[in-house]
Amino acid sequence: MRALPLLACLSLAACAQVPGLDTPAAERALAAPYPELVPLETLLAAAERDPRITVAEAEALQRRAAALGGIDRATSGDLAERAARLRERAEALRAADLDA
Repeated sequence: MRALPLLACLSLAACAQVPGLDTPAAERALAAPYPELVPLETLLAAAERDPRITVAEAEALQRRAAALGGIDRATSGDLAERAARLRERAEALRAADLDA
């Protein structure tokens, strides 16, 4: 009796469409050369030399975050200060008359 759910799942899985492994994409992946393994230091140095984001883009993102309502303020600073602000907010919400 316990094997019935397992048998049902296996029989349903047997009816599933299996994706073809002989597709052109799979053949290209099999024919591709193995990726070159490089030390982590090399990758980090390349990232420092040629960052994917410019200083102007970073500044634009920071301005956008600030415009979204203080996201920058909420994610920076001391964790204890943030916890205190959250406790104060919780107390204010508990004291608020929500039925009005």
